[in-house]
Amino acid sequence: MTISLELRKTKKDEQVLKRRNIDDVSPEPPSEKPAKGVSLSLDEIIKGVNSSDPVVCFQATQAARKMLSWEQNPPLNSFVEAGLISRLVEFLKSSLHSYLQFEAAWALTNIASGMEQIQAVVEAGAILPLIELLPRT
Repeated sequence: MTISLELRKTKKDEQVLKRRNIDDVSPEPPSEKPAKGVSLSLDEIIKGVNSSDPVVCFQATQAARKMLSWEQNPPLNSFVEAGLISRLVEFLKSSLHSYLQFEAAWALTNIASGMEQIQAVVEAGAILPLIELLPRT
């Protein structure tokens, strides 16, 4: 019974990871899409997110989102400790770069999937910018 329960739990976790792993649906134009198979380390992501170049910010934010989506145990605390949440919130407010907003919103929602990290996302002021991104009908 215990083994069966563990197998079902593992299968469920794998299905959740598959659902979160959406690679080719990103709406960025091909010119901004990094080469397939290229991934950045956490240090490179931190450096890129803090760059002044919007293309570098986009690529680093996309890499962050993918790292947070793909890994079995994503490094949520590392992103919080690196101070990336406030920078991602800044990206939400950048209406000139809708692709960057998209990636930042996705990365923030992945970070907020951790129970302890929700508070950090809220305290960084992400709620209002996220609400403002919702379509108005």
